[in-house]
Amino acid sequence: NYYLNSCYKSLKSQSGVLFIFGTALKSNDEHIRKAIVEGKFERVYIGVWSEEDARAAESLKVDIESDEKRPGRIVTLFDSKTVNPWGI
Repeated sequence: NYYLNSCYKSLKSQSGVLFIFGTALKSNDEHIRKAIVEGKFERVYIGVWSEEDARAAESLKVDIESDEKRPGRIVTLFDSKTVNPWGI
């Protein structure tokens, strides 16, 4: 799919801060996880809803922060239940 491939390439080329809310990026999202790890994000915030989400997010955090090609990146996990990103 051209559209999804374009989105994937765009994700890999983005920099700055990434805010993940509403998905745990589990094993079926490995390609997205890889794009984030290989990306240029300096900070990544990952919303966690359950213990299962926390395990998946912690795994992604380790992968990002231990990437020797991109040192100094920081990943913060937060409790999705306590955040109201749309202010409603």
